[in-house]
Amino acid sequence: MAKKQSCLEKRVEKLSSNKVSMSRGTLVVDENLRQLIQPLGALNIKVVSPPQGMSDEDIKSAILSHRIIVTKNAKDFIDDASIHEYGIIALEDLGFIDHTQDGTNTTARIVSKAIQKYSLWSKAHGFILILKPSGKHLFRNLTG
Repeated sequence: MAKKQSCLEKRVEKLSSNKVSMSRGTLVVDENLRQLIQPLGALNIKVVSPPQGMSDEDIKSAILSHRIIVTKNAKDFIDDASIHEYGIIALEDLGFIDHTQDGTNTTARIVSKAIQKYSLWSKAHGFILILKPSGKHLFRNLTG
């Protein structure tokens, strides 16, 4: 009986730890921003990047559900954010993308701070956050 309880306790602990890690969320980095994968990872953010050449439609249906995409092409993703249940962080207005490959990367730090400031992990989907160099980012709900 003690062994069964021990196994059950381990399973519950594993499920609980998965829930904690899932609640933080996962960013999907668009293919033209691959230089942000390592810096975002260095800031303790889980990052997924679609395979090179994957269509936007396939990215939306196969990878984005309940995730947030970081992109310089927000217009390609806005219309389907509510349908496929994802959020968007748009970098078009930043004017620069830092190529530093560690946690000091300015672009990755702006993304990380904006995620915290706007509580994006808890919003899950149906929004766009347009990042601005001034720090005065624009948040908009895309759901009715």
